[in-house]
Amino acid sequence: MPFLADDDMVAEQNRLDPGEVDRLVAFRDALKKKQEAAGGRGGSITISIRPDACRRGDLPASPVYVTTYVQTAETGGYIPLARDVDLRTASPGRDAAAEIPPCG
Repeated sequence: MPFLADDDMVAEQNRLDPGEVDRLVAFRDALKKKQEAAGGRGGSITISIRPDACRRGDLPASPVYVTTYVQTAETGGYIPLARDVDLRTASPGRDAAAEIPPCG
């Protein structure tokens, strides 16, 4: 669901479809059972969240910041995963901001 934050920025939030949530919960529960059976050892889960972006014009030469939040059943509310990460310097030797494609 995109919303306009100001004239230069559009933010979008997404969520999993209910069926996908059920699959993820079932997977997590099965993993927890395996861990308990192994004495609390073994198994892990990794969730990757990749922000996608497009630009409506040229980006400034200054830092380009991104903040990502996630909401889970356990936290109840949104918690920051990454706060004010500069896309120009986050990955050594790579300017990820320069890779943002034009919108449309």
